[in-house]
Amino acid sequence: MKWDDGIAAYDEISRPNQYCQVVHIVTKSPLSYKNRDFIDKRIYFKHQGVYYIYINFVSDDIKLPSKDCERAKSVMGCFKISKTEDGRVRMMAQSQTDLKVRLLICLISF
Repeated sequence: MKWDDGIAAYDEISRPNQYCQVVHIVTKSPLSYKNRDFIDKRIYFKHQGVYYIYINFVSDDIKLPSKDCERAKSVMGCFKISKTEDGRVRMMAQSQTDLKVRLLICLISF
């Protein structure tokens, strides 16, 4: 399996218990934008054979932003991971993320 090549770094900061994890992630950004980094809390649980991951941001105090990145925030995210009847893996995802991107006016008013 090949992992997403848009991830520049992924570090676990803490794991308070088996269902919760705090991670620092750096994603690569296109063009001349700075890479984005996130400090996310992830809560894992299983219900009726289906796995769920709930994600949201935590305080910047846990790990201060670096000068090389722009701190983005995972406002809310949820993954639902299950198996289909024929054995394939199905993943549904929903996320709201503040990437701290400043768009040029010419891109907004087309």
